[in-house]
Amino acid sequence: MDNKPRTNSELIIDILRSGRTLTLSEITATLSEISGKKVKMTDISSQLSKLSNKNKTEIGFLIRRKKSDDGTFAYSLVKESLEMIPEEMYDLTRRTGKMRHTLEKALEKYPALKKYVGDAVIKPAKPAKTAKPKKVREAAPVVEPEGQVQPDTADIMNLLRKLIDGGLKIDVNVKIRFAGTLE
Repeated sequence: MDNKPRTNSELIIDILRSGRTLTLSEITATLSEISGKKVKMTDISSQLSKLSNKNKTEIGFLIRRKKSDDGTFAYSLVKESLEMIPEEMYDLTRRTGKMRHTLEKALEKYPALKKYVGDAVIKPAKPAKTAKPKKVREAAPVVEPEGQVQPDTADIMNLLRKLIDGGLKIDVNVKIRFAGTLE
């Protein structure tokens, strides 16, 4: 692995790779010690909630979350997942990325994990949000003022020819609306 700093998710995975069942407070304390900075328990609780959710991350299939009598949760990795290398586990926390080690690849490499996944349908990664296409509004119907005479196509063409030839020097704003076909 390169020397870039590890994310909290990666550090949590490293802590759970001990094979022990750990409470939220134990994980938070260990994470604070490893990172060298004060970590809020609520942040880690939120992170663990996401990581252990099978619908949000693929590693959620491999994390066991048990509620104790006092209402706290304890987390552990399934025994068979401890054979995986850390980078493979880190990839299971992500939903996108080229060359990412997916749960399908993990099941091929470590068939013993199949019993934890079963026949669950793994949701594909959501595509990045893009700007919604703007709705094209239909042009409002042209309402002709009463009493005005509409020039026919031949009149307009004559005016345009004179303009092009230079025989007519005026400023013109033209609005042309064709209905049907020209003959």
